[in-house]
Amino acid sequence: GTESEIISNVLMTNKSLTILKLNRTRLKDKDVKAICEALAVNYILQELNLAVNFFEVEGARAIGNMLKVNKGLTRLSLESNDITSKGAKYISEGLKNNDVLEELSLMSCKIDDRGAIAFREMLNENKTLKILNLKRNVIKQRYTNQIAQMLANRTADD
Repeated sequence: GTESEIISNVLMTNKSLTILKLNRTRLKDKDVKAICEALAVNYILQELNLAVNFFEVEGARAIGNMLKVNKGLTRLSLESNDITSKGAKYISEGLKNNDVLEELSLMSCKIDDRGAIAFREMLNENKTLKILNLKRNVIKQRYTNQIAQMLANRTADD
């Protein structure tokens, strides 16, 4: 099988691996989809780094679907992928009812105001996310300020 199918098979039977760093491994949408299918049933993995790969909206859709059901991931790095606001909307949908992910990095993912608005709406429902990195995207300051304020209020309540 392909590398992503092998990783997917390992993740489906994983009983001990808690951190997986697949940054800079040239993953495409289909690879991310295979990994996410395994993470729909693997709750052992806590940290996943998919930064600096080649996946786009369809990979983001797979991540969003996985986040709807995954009960293990607490940190997710998706930096420097062409996720765009369309992909950001899929991820924010997946996070609405996710009660485990605490940290998400989407730095340099070509996300604009529409993606930021989707994350702002998601934060009204998701009470677990504490860190959302949207640096180096094309988002107006007022949206990043609103999101930062929502997250600051959340950490102050702890």
